[in-house]
Amino acid sequence: MSLTYSEMIRGQLLTATPTSYYSAPLNSSASIQAVTANNPTGSAVIVDLYKVPSGSAADASTKIASRTVPAGTTVTLFDALNHKLQSGTALFAAGNGCGLNVSGVEYIPE
Repeated sequence: MSLTYSEMIRGQLLTATPTSYYSAPLNSSASIQAVTANNPTGSAVIVDLYKVPSGSAADASTKIASRTVPAGTTVTLFDALNHKLQSGTALFAAGNGCGLNVSGVEYIPE
């Protein structure tokens, strides 16, 4: 098995609706190591992150982190750290106007 460090989501501008931004590669798995959200808007925004298995939806049962990001700041979503994603599991996020960065490790069988 090899490890690949990955920028799973790089500077993605979020919308108000949960949207898929990353899926764990086929026949592999991944681990979230860092998650930051920045808010360039003029008011606080709630950022939600979801770990959604294939065939499921981004809803209350798949939410792994939620954080209010004050205007003009960057925060870490600590609740998402070290979550594991099986093959096909997707990361969805919502947070109208905020930027999102997620990095981690992909475990790829040889």
